Amino acid sequence: MAIVADTHVHLYKCYDLNLAFSELFRNLDRRAAEAGSVVQSRAVKAAFLAERQDCDFFENLENGRLDGQLGEFKVDRIAGHGCMRITAKDDQLFLFAGRQSSTLERIEVLGLAMSGTVPDGLTAFDTIRRIKDLGGVPVVAWAFGKWLFGRGKVVRRLVDAFKAGEILLGDSSMRPAIWPEPGLMKLARRKGIAVVAGSDPLPFAGEEQMMASCATIFDANLDTLHPLVSARAILAGVGSMPAVSGGRAGVLDVLRRRRGAGAKKT
Repeated sequence: MAIVADTHVHLYKCYDLNLAFSELFRNLDRRAAEAGSVVQSRAVKAAFLAERQDCDFFENLENGRLDGQLGEFKVDRIAGHGCMRITAKDDQLFLFAGRQSSTLERIEVLGLAMSGTVPDGLTAFDTIRRIKDLGGVPVVAWAFGKWLFGRGKVVRRLVDAFKAGEILLGDSSMRPAIWPEPGLMKLARRKGIAVVAGSDPLPFAGEEQMMASCATIFDANLDTLHPLVSARAILAGVGSMPAVSGGRAGVLDVLRRRRGAGAKKT
């Protein structure tokens, strides 16, 4: 089995949820196909939410409050808070709860595969500890300009301080195609710290199409009876570097998306 996953998913009030899930399913299938016929034939689709403090889409989906906005998609609640199965016809996707926190140093840290929240404004080290206390998997996420200068030094200290399996680094579709892979990602890999990738869609209508534009391929078996526990173990125990699938936009497209996010509200 293989898992094809978008590890940095946002849902926003301005989104058409039916379109968002349609794009997730379609683009995850594309990412699996890009990885080859063997992966495509046995891939399980997954999406990891990284919700901001003002968003509660996982809870609202779980409680049925958004069923009327899902179109053809159905929510299959799984025993054990933190994961649900999204189904459409004969296809399915595992959706995991998670949060995004902005640290005191203005670095983005994701808490994947976890319920509960971690407040903004803690130090990066304290944010990671709180995520671990909640059972989540911490991901230090790349964001435009946030790994440079003083903040880059903070990320370097995190990479130096933690071992393989304790944190992940996160790449994003927002990193322009001509932008070389950051040296901190290369350093992390040398230490055995895995780099995962996700779409990180922005908060304005139309960004639904970016879902799973960038994804991660795990050579692992997801226990579909206990998916939350299984996903945590896979993320924290990546034995070999997962593959990244998908393309990145040009600089002008990235700048256009950033302008759109600044001009429109959720």
